[in-house]
Amino acid sequence: MSARIACAGLAAMLIAAALLFLRPPETAGGSLRDFQAYRAAGAAALAARDPYAADIASDESLLPPGAMLPFVGTPAALPFWMLLARLPASDATIFWRAALVIALIALVIAGALLAGVRTPFDLACLALIALAFAPLTSAVALGQTAIAGAAAAALALGLRTRVALWAGAFVAFCFQPNAALGLLAALRRGGALTIGLGMLALYACGAAVRGAGWPLDYAHLLLAHAEAERVSALQYTPIAIARGFGLAQTLAATIAVAAGSVVTICAAWITWRRSLYFGFAAISCALPFVCGFFHEQDFAALFVPGIFTLRMVPATLRGPALFAVVAIGANWLDIAQSPPALPQDLALGTALIAACLATLPRIDARAVAWSVASATLLGLGTWVAAAHPLPVWPDAMRDFVQVPGATAAQLWHAELAHTGLLAPNPASAVLRLFSLIGCTVLLGLLARASDVHVHHVVERRDAVGVVAL
Repeated sequence: MSARIACAGLAAMLIAAALLFLRPPETAGGSLRDFQAYRAAGAAALAARDPYAADIASDESLLPPGAMLPFVGTPAALPFWMLLARLPASDATIFWRAALVIALIALVIAGALLAGVRTPFDLACLALIALAFAPLTSAVALGQTAIAGAAAAALALGLRTRVALWAGAFVAFCFQPNAALGLLAALRRGGALTIGLGMLALYACGAAVRGAGWPLDYAHLLLAHAEAERVSALQYTPIAIARGFGLAQTLAATIAVAAGSVVTICAAWITWRRSLYFGFAAISCALPFVCGFFHEQDFAALFVPGIFTLRMVPATLRGPALFAVVAIGANWLDIAQSPPALPQDLALGTALIAACLATLPRIDARAVAWSVASATLLGLGTWVAAAHPLPVWPDAMRDFVQVPGATAAQLWHAELAHTGLLAPNPASAVLRLFSLIGCTVLLGLLARASDVHVHHVVERRDAVGVVAL
């Protein structure tokens, strides 16, 4: 126990140092940059303008002149953004920051419920992992909805009531559909009707502001934006990474389809053969391989599956699980783009390793060896990124002139191209590949692990009155 306490203490000190003393200067986008796009879309909808058009740039006050961050959120979320657009900017910012903090707490609680955490010390370790997990900290800093969607989906399964599942499906699909896809594991376990009712409420919210045919219009919009940044260095999809290595379009697409097919089959097998939590974790691991959009913040959906795998697999597999969590949770994009932030990124990465060690039931030689491998991975990533740094949007977007009449997708594509984020960058591709390797390792561990002890530790709550799905 003393070794676990020492690891937790080290993680806490590194996190405090990273957040208080090692913070780099802010880039041109500033804090809560993505929230600006959400609120700008709400303001456009209030003014009877198209929230998905390029002219929302006039309401994005944190961006430099000429820059535009497109809004691609679901129409069902527009009533919420319209409400925040009515508030003064300072009040809306405070409200959204508070909402993100609540979502982060809910995500930690959901991880504790799904992983069978029993003691305050273990709960504190999960909180430390959350604070060091880059997709979560980045989502909070940027004001991203990914953390809200991930928290809603995971908490819906953690509470295991029909009301929670309905609310979780509605909120998760409303704010971050990628994070909600893990709930599909509940379809074959009595949750189909409940999730269906959540989707009906989602449709009604979208229809109220965009008309009855909004799903088809929204699908066309997503396809246009997916095409606009298909090969962007901001994307963590297999085809974007393959193109980042400079591979031809046909070969990159073939690799992406093959990887997506294998991962999908594996996730489907786990979902069919194992318990609900295993299915949720497996589908979440498959997300970057099958989703058209997948940015760094979307890995927030992997926090709870990573915690679940780390604590629930047999002792012999916990070392690889730790390695996978670090590979997913390190801030590879910031390491590639921001040399001034390198001390903070390395401190948080090391804190993530220490916090993962602390949450293990027992620290043995295998776990220590895998933690050393994880630290080596951080060092390798830093060395690779230093050789070929990645440009930063919008800081590197110099002398850019908007094309009159361009759609938001076309303008976004032009901005990425002007910044240099559509050009091949093997160093960035290597770093993004680390995250996909982490997802693949987690999926393999889920396929190998037995879920008998999971039923004993976690799902025994059904025997004391909790409504099963």
